[in-house]
Amino acid sequence: MKEVLFFSCGDSRNASTWSNVPFCFVKSLEKKGILVHTVNICPYNLLNDIFDLFLRRVVDFLFLMKSRSVYFHYSHICEYIGYRIIKKAIKQHPNVDLCFFIGYGFYNKYSNTPSILFGDWTTEQSFIVRKGVSVPYLWRRRCIQEENAITNAEYVISIFQNCAKWMKDRYHSLNIFHLGGNVINDLTSLIGWKMENGIIFYDDHAVDMIMHKKHAHVILFVGKPDRYKEGANTTISAFKLLKKEFPKLELHIIGMTKNDIGEDIEGVIYHGYLHKDKTNECILYYELLLNAKVIVNPTPMWAAYSSIIEAMYFYTPVIVSPFDEFVKDFGENISFGCYNYDFSVDSVAMNIRNVINNVEYQNYCLLAHEAVKDNTWDLYIKKILTLLT
Repeated sequence: MKEVLFFSCGDSRNASTWSNVPFCFVKSLEKKGILVHTVNICPYNLLNDIFDLFLRRVVDFLFLMKSRSVYFHYSHICEYIGYRIIKKAIKQHPNVDLCFFIGYGFYNKYSNTPSILFGDWTTEQSFIVRKGVSVPYLWRRRCIQEENAITNAEYVISIFQNCAKWMKDRYHSLNIFHLGGNVINDLTSLIGWKMENGIIFYDDHAVDMIMHKKHAHVILFVGKPDRYKEGANTTISAFKLLKKEFPKLELHIIGMTKNDIGEDIEGVIYHGYLHKDKTNECILYYELLLNAKVIVNPTPMWAAYSSIIEAMYFYTPVIVSPFDEFVKDFGENISFGCYNYDFSVDSVAMNIRNVINNVEYQNYCLLAHEAVKDNTWDLYIKKILTLLT
């Protein structure tokens, strides 16, 4: 493989697009010597603004939607524009070996160049499996669009094992694959950091992460308010109980602001969303991972998988809800922290206390890293290239 087209909704060369995945994907392909032409199939423009800010509200009012209806990039208009962009890109680059697509909404139907789709859940699966509800009427068109792309693409990869199995059963297709655990979106090299054998080298300094974490006082929570506010509130309440026992303890929350929670609490520091394409925010993100004693997310059903395993890669023990994909990858009993089977505040506080006070704490750190150390983009791209040969 020498040359590919890489399609995504958003700028693939921006580290903040889709949780850093397209950025890491493109960079890893280029490290293999592959020429990558990136194409944004959902350009952010005035039409996008009009649709999301006005038309959606009208539709929500007319259909009495309790939650927001489809965004622009899930709409029929965006599908039409997206395929026009794809057709143009195929015409401009007729000799590419492959077309990569982030997500399940599009495929190459304009030439014999094969398509590979890469994502997590389909829209249908997200409603039926994750939310436990039938697909709303206004989303069904998007489900048909995804089914068309999935059944026509030569390769479809889901980063989650259960998702791949569900899609195979749903679409009766042999072109759907799972290539192992989720991938660590480590961008430290972009800010001049380097990790070797548990030691971070940066600014001419070296920090032994396990020893550093042993003496740290930071609880870390990562998640946006639309999905993880419940887990954040539980963690904050648990922190309040522990603060009396551990006066130096701090809770740092990435992805939410004080306004999202509606409470100003001593020792709780809100960082909002940290953009990895902005150097200062990227540095802060990794400094928080470096300083975290433990990462906590007790949100039921789903607990920010990507941020959890990224913290694990940086030797951070975890306290997390036993959601299906995590249990599938790491087992019903984890040796690098614990599961929250009881979502009460007292239970979360007890689990945090047990982990940070445990005589095996340093071993937790080591085992957290060991569990995900092979989930690098370099190894994952090798798996994809092997699949294609």
